[in-house]
Amino acid sequence: MVPLAGSATTNVWNVATTGANPWSTGGNWSPAGPPGSADTALFGVIGTSASSTTVNNVVDANTTITGLSYTNTTSGTWHVTQIPSGTTLTVSGNVVVGGNTANSLVTSAAMTDAGTFVVNGNLTIGNNGSSSADQGTILDLSTLSNFVYNASSGTITMSTGNRSGANFNLAGVSNNITVGTWNHNVASTSSGASGTVTMGAGTNIINVGIFNIGAARESATVTFPATGGLKLRGTGGTDNDRATLVVGNRSSGNSSATSSSGTLSFNGHPIDAKVSTLTLGENTQNSNGSLTENGIFSFNQGTFDATTINMAVISSGNTQAGSIANATITVGGGTLIVGTGGLSLVNLAGTGAGDVATGNLNILGGTVTCAGSITKTTAAGTGNISISSGFLTVAGTIGSASIPVDSLNLTNGTLTLPAAASASATVTNLNSGGTTNMISVSSVAAITVYPTQFPLIKYTTSSGDLTIIGLGTLPGIFQGYISNNTANLSIDVVFTGGPPPVQTGHLGRHSQRQLGHHHGELEERAALQPERL
Repeated sequence: MVPLAGSATTNVWNVATTGANPWSTGGNWSPAGPPGSADTALFGVIGTSASSTTVNNVVDANTTITGLSYTNTTSGTWHVTQIPSGTTLTVSGNVVVGGNTANSLVTSAAMTDAGTFVVNGNLTIGNNGSSSADQGTILDLSTLSNFVYNASSGTITMSTGNRSGANFNLAGVSNNITVGTWNHNVASTSSGASGTVTMGAGTNIINVGIFNIGAARESATVTFPATGGLKLRGTGGTDNDRATLVVGNRSSGNSSATSSSGTLSFNGHPIDAKVSTLTLGENTQNSNGSLTENGIFSFNQGTFDATTINMAVISSGNTQAGSIANATITVGGGTLIVGTGGLSLVNLAGTGAGDVATGNLNILGGTVTCAGSITKTTAAGTGNISISSGFLTVAGTIGSASIPVDSLNLTNGTLTLPAAASASATVTNLNSGGTTNMISVSSVAAITVYPTQFPLIKYTTSSGDLTIIGLGTLPGIFQGYISNNTANLSIDVVFTGGPPPVQTGHLGRHSQRQLGHHHGELEERAALQPERL
């Protein structure tokens, strides 16, 4: 039967042998004739190859089609599409790799050579098992030069059902992706599954509305090959457009004592990211107790800029006992910028008995600047900050008198805080190790007399050697020193000079008398505490 002119046709690949079989040859398809702009090209069980590098079909001219599907389902069999240099394959509609439902299905598709693959519709990768997870389905573009995905309201979906996991390797030279929603292995609720997005070895520009990385019973990773970098923005692609990231969300899944995770593993690769909210390690399900979600983010090059970061979240809707949420950020180099929304180390609002939430911020040679505060949203849960040969600057506060951060660990680190009447950092345990830890002051509250002493870090217990905490820099022409105020259990800054004291009339004189009284206390304290760090 000859299809009617202008009607949409599904053209099935019909060449049994591998090799440079051209798309333009009509006899290579069933029905005969290459797919046109209204058609869908389908690659099924016929003509597969044994590896991701063995070509079995070639796009030998610029081609536009409506749909593209790969439905081979046997592990170890591939369809490998070659797109030569100067040639573009454009799919105006949807691309599907897999899309089947039965146990033990694996669909493998690859593209190769120096051409360009363009997708303007939804992209779906994955098969779904009937009683066990189908994992291993993959779209591998790593040996193709260029990939363009352009659908600001479209969806990239990896894993297609409640027993599904999938993988996606981006193009080797250049990737330019604009997508409304990217769901990276978030669907599997009945079986545990996993999958990986591997960035390209060259340029990766991703403009995404919301990027969900690992949910339900899935473990999902975003990583790189040996080389490559990432620029991440919202769908508009400008510096004012910010993406939303949810990394590790145990949103559902009926199984006890199991864990799942979301991981951003960017070490060794330059990143330039603008994010509105990063949520890391979230347990929102209310199906079973003793379920664990882990959110992990590490980088050591470039800049990651987020307005708000929420870590180790157990939502109030989770009433299951023993729920666990863990979140870890490791800045091994580069700069993490946190905006006025601040960074919450732990958010344990669940009501289940024995719930555990732990958030760790590790600054290991990198720099973190926070325009807001670093806090625990709830007293329950554990929030820790470790600075080792790194730098942390906080414009707001670290912890609070009512909800202190559990531990602040300094090992040859530098901490910059504002100086005010109450401590800028309140922690349960302060640990000082290494050879020297420095505290700098970014701003100073009004001073009416010299010397004036402000607490910088208030602690309940301490470990290590607090005498190695020294003064970094002070703003303007202020002079002073750091004092280990053992009587107050605080690390203080003492200002001995600087700009003229603020005079406020009668109130100012009253304040001066009070400060003069405290001045005597300072002199007495100095005699009792000879350490001047």
